[in-house]
Amino acid sequence: MVQREARSESRPGGTPAPPAHMRPAPERPDGEPEPGRSDEPHVGGRPLWQVFLVLLTVAFTLRAGAVAAAALVGSGSAVLGAAYGFQAIAGLATAVALWRGAAWVLGALIALAAGVVATAFVESLVLGVRPFVTALSEALVVAVSAGALFFVLRRELADR
Repeated sequence: MVQREARSESRPGGTPAPPAHMRPAPERPDGEPEPGRSDEPHVGGRPLWQVFLVLLTVAFTLRAGAVAAAALVGSGSAVLGAAYGFQAIAGLATAVALWRGAAWVLGALIALAAGVVATAFVESLVLGVRPFVTALSEALVVAVSAGALFFVLRRELADR
């Protein structure tokens, strides 16, 4: 058998160069990356994770709006309908702010998180339709998730 030597480029110092698919995109003389080349996928000029986040926020908004409509039209509580209505409005504001990349997305996110936590406690303490422990655990999950997303978005907005 004939053994072939593996051709690999090496850097000064003897370390092998990374494969072509792991190398950074070539830059133009003005320092900008080549058009159409990027380190992360983009849709409409936005990173893919932001597009997914907007879609998830819209889905949450539709669900909250449907629950609000069902509570107000059906034999549900007006308090519950108002709480889910607030979630739907705050979710819509958050989705619009995320899509536009507006600086007020942080305020909309805080309002959405506060609405979800308030609704959980209203369902538990006022209406008695869920145990307090589940409302408390939902509040903790929402606080941690919204806090993490707050810091990520704050960093993203600082780059603009």
